[in-house]
Amino acid sequence: MAEMKLMLDKSSKITMEYMNAISLVSTSTEQQTASMQELASSANELSNIAQTLKDTVEAFKL
Repeated sequence: MAEMKLMLDKSSKITMEYMNAISLVSTSTEQQTASMQELASSANELSNIAQTLKDTVEAFKL
């Protein structure tokens, strides 16, 4: 009976460690997703600025 309790305790500890690791991966993934969204937004804004600059330069070409 004591051996079974030790096995269950060990199993519970391992399960908790895996749950913590999964939580860390999930948090990291969420942060990376947010960073990628910010990067995509910045790239889109830069593209718009570049197009505006191109249009402005075209207006001065002879």
